[in-house]
Amino acid sequence: MSRLRGIFAMAIWDPRSHSVHLVRDHLGVKPLYCTRVRNRPLGKEVLLFASEVRALLASGVVERRLDPAAVASYLCQGFVTGPATIPEGVNLLPAASILTMSPGKSAQDANTQTLECYWRPPHPNCAPPPLMRDSMPLSGGPD
Repeated sequence: MSRLRGIFAMAIWDPRSHSVHLVRDHLGVKPLYCTRVRNRPLGKEVLLFASEVRALLASGVVERRLDPAAVASYLCQGFVTGPATIPEGVNLLPAASILTMSPGKSAQDANTQTLECYWRPPHPNCAPPPLMRDSMPLSGGPD
């Protein structure tokens, strides 16, 4: 992940471990929403993901129920504090993170889900680059 640059949201399938990895860019510019639902015919849990909430809702699999805390957040602040979203059960993957969903050890076991952060911004107490005091006018304009 350290070699990736730019804006991205992607899913990577690992055929050896039968796992899927959802990855979001360093600053979280490109959104990636996900939810886990139970597949009724098979009785298994399914991971759905998309770059827009409406795509998940259009699948017909995600129930259209409101998340009361997300609605309150929106009404008080004008935006929803992540990772929650207005539809209950749909979450925004945090910036610079990888969500891995792996199958259980046996057919009866539930899928396992892990979330890890792969990057953190530099510490705010890092030394700033040297100032160019000698070459800049003090007033900000021609002196």
